[in-house]
This record gives sequence, C-alpha cells and structure tokens, in this order.
Amino acid sequence: MEFSVRPFQEPDRERVLAVAGRLTEGFAPWRDPQKVQATIEQWAQSAVDKAGEDDRCMFVIEAEGVVVGFGSAIVQDHYIDGRDAYIGELAIDADYEGRRAGQMLLGALREWALEHGCGQITLQTGAANQRARDFYERFGFQYEDVTMTLVL
Repeated sequence: MEFSVRPFQEPDRERVLAVAGRLTEGFAPWRDPQKVQATIEQWAQSAVDKAGEDDRCMFVIEAEGVVVGFGSAIVQDHYIDGRDAYIGELAIDADYEGRRAGQMLLGALREWALEHGCGQITLQTGAANQRARDFYERFGFQYEDVTMTLVL
C-alpha cells in the first residue's frame, strides 16, 4: 500500500476528527468513558483549529487519496532546558495500523521538530495503551516522567 504524508488542509477536517476517536484507547479503566470521549474530541478540534499557527504543525497521511491518520505537534520550552516538540496527537485508522503509516507520520513530525530547533520530541500516552508504548519504544522514545494515580 502506498502512503503519502502532507500538511493538514481544511478539507481534511472531517476525516481527522473521525480518526481521532482512536485516541480514546488506553485510558485508565477508572476514567469515565464519556468524559474521555468528550476530552479527545475537544483536543482534536483544538489541534485542527490551531494547525496553521506558528510553532504548530499537523500532518495527515493518505492512502489512495483518503486521510487514514494524522499527527500534530507544538514547539514548547522544556522546564529544564531547550525546546521540545510535543506530539499532542498521533492516530491511525485501525484498518491501516501496522502498515508503516504511523512510522511515516512520526518521521514527518521528527523532520518538522528538527527544522524548528527542537532537541527532543515528547509525548504522553496511556499506561494501558501497550500497543502505542511499544510503537514509540521501537523508535527510541524513553520514559522520562511517570504519572501515578491513587483512585479514591
């Protein structure tokens, strides 16, 4: 299958928002699923709305002219040193997972980060999302911070 990565364009909005539903996977089981869904929709909508702003990017990946995934990032100063590119969202339609689409998107985000003077790429993913954690580890991501929760 042939994929192509390109910057987000306004006509991509509907497909990006549809694929964003994949981002609900991997949340802790004690989190309210409806609130998770609402939060993901808000994050995706915000990423789409801000895609063209300075120090932000959004790329889509297409297969046969159809958007099957997207990734977004923002440049931010790290609280200790340097500039990081923070990946806010990266999602691939389940039918295209495991076919290198995520790798291609990650490559585009990496190039964008380098062009914007970033020394690191950071992201967050759910501890329960083993598939995503394995994916990022394959490309050299390392654990830096750990969030722990005590459910009351």
